[in-house]
Amino acid sequence: MTMRAKFRVKKDTWWLLRDILDNDQEFNTDQQSLRGRKISHPTEISNGLLDFDLRKIDGVDYVIYSYATPIAWRHLGKWSLNEQRYSGTTSFNQGRVSAAGAHQNQRRTDCKRTASSA
Repeated sequence: MTMRAKFRVKKDTWWLLRDILDNDQEFNTDQQSLRGRKISHPTEISNGLLDFDLRKIDGVDYVIYSYATPIAWRHLGKWSLNEQRYSGTTSFNQGRVSAAGAHQNQRRTDCKRTASSA
């Protein structure tokens, strides 16, 4: 069984999440709304409510989910952030993930716009 770090959404600071990501750890949250998973094969990716198939992008090796929907993913060493809005909880989670990754190379992605222009 994989040991996963625990991140408390409302109590822990964003820099704890940053450290978890910097150490390439998988994590769960206390409220089960946010989780991070290493990806070794595209079939492990759940697309949730994304408007495109993330499994078709080669090189994705880590995905952060809010519930079942990817809100951030690492592709060839760079993070992409899904800026599409879903629920209040997911928006809060997106803010935490954005703050934790702000020191890294990030690309923001409006998934609806990306899907329609692809």
